[in-house]
Amino acid sequence: PDQTVETGMLTPSLQIGNTFTLSDAATMEPWLGAALDYTFTNTTKTEGAGTLKDPYTDLRLQAGFNFGFGSNAQLAITGEVGGLMSSDLDTYSVEANFAYQF
Repeated sequence: PDQTVETGMLTPSLQIGNTFTLSDAATMEPWLGAALDYTFTNTTKTEGAGTLKDPYTDLRLQAGFNFGFGSNAQLAITGEVGGLMSSDLDTYSVEANFAYQF
């Protein structure tokens, strides 16, 4: 059946960090962050089955390290915990991203 999904979300967030010089060519930036996800519209309409409405608010806490190597390589390691305002949802993530410009 046909399905229509409508989602509207506002996410104010804040991140703070400080960059340290490790050597002439290397830096490290530890950081912390928080994001408040306010989903004001979350509707799924399924033809023949009705409509499901599920607006919600959630808090996510984040932390990570950004490393810079020379002028053309970066490594970002990030962790996040979500579902802090919801008894129905727990989310966890860890990511690593290496970038090299050439």
